[in-house]
Amino acid sequence: MRRIAASTALGLLAVGCSSPRVSIEPRLAQPAVSGNVAAAAPGQPLQSNDVEGALDLGRDDTAFGARADLKFGSPHLVLSLSRDEFEGEGSLTGQLSDNGVVLLAGTDVGTNVDFGIYSGLLTFDLVPSDMVEVGIGFGLHIVDLDARVTSRDGGNPGEIDLQATLPIPVVALQAAVEFGRFEIHGLASGMSIRASGDEATFYDLELGARFRILGEGVTGSIAAGWKYSRLDAEYEDDNDNASVDLRLSGPYIGITIAF
Repeated sequence: MRRIAASTALGLLAVGCSSPRVSIEPRLAQPAVSGNVAAAAPGQPLQSNDVEGALDLGRDDTAFGARADLKFGSPHLVLSLSRDEFEGEGSLTGQLSDNGVVLLAGTDVGTNVDFGIYSGLLTFDLVPSDMVEVGIGFGLHIVDLDARVTSRDGGNPGEIDLQATLPIPVVALQAAVEFGRFEIHGLASGMSIRASGDEATFYDLELGARFRILGEGVTGSIAAGWKYSRLDAEYEDDNDNASVDLRLSGPYIGITIAF
């Protein structure tokens, strides 16, 4: 997996030497999380816990992120990052075990999930027009997950810590259309991979709009949109087995500066 990811990262650097058109877009998002998590010792069955019901995770009200676009003519490089944090208190519906710690079904728990996505996507425009862009390409997502489930039951103490950093090479599709000051754009990427016994599927979808409010050379725009990400992975965590199926979705707003 890492060899494929390294090759993809090198490809992102081979864009060219021309001066690009650059835009930077800091964002504020409100994603909600859904899905399930499971962890078990080798040879034991995985028992899923729903993150909305059993773990009572909800919406992140203060998620900050950023996107940067570098357009070198036909090549279009998109760099982005986001980090979301969720927490809640619930009761397990399935047993969790990791690194010798066992939390039984029915245990009252507190949960903290940090979910980071760091991305680089390179597409090549197939339509030679300033108004319309349709591009295909490739890229790399690095998904950083840290989920901590801590018992609140004095009779069954302990903490489960599920950590994974997954570099996932993807194919990408990008499209945009511009009407004067108004632009609508979409970006989709994803891939399913298997390496060294680990499996991961990751999809990332974004649909947004920008309205230019000032400038001609250096411009400023108001941005808004919707973003959806899904990680479905089974992997080994310190010789234990772990499974996560997490979906993040929600709106965002931002300000775009282009020069």
